[in-house]
Amino acid sequence: MTSIAMTSKLCSTCAFWAGSRQVKRDGRVEIHPYSRGQCRGGGFQYALMAALATCKKWQLWPAAAGFGPAMGCK
Repeated sequence: MTSIAMTSKLCSTCAFWAGSRQVKRDGRVEIHPYSRGQCRGGGFQYALMAALATCKKWQLWPAAAGFGPAMGCK
């Protein structure tokens, strides 16, 4: 498993990505680095995207929205 910052503009932290992921208590997102998920509304609509892929239509995953500098996360 890989832990990444929720502000990393990767598919695994995007609201449009439908892959497997989990928000940890420290505000980081835990993923398997080789996992894939369907893009549901982003720049690659319906495509199967890697967790570490990127695009210009990234939006923060709502489950991670409660974490950030105001919550003590960096």
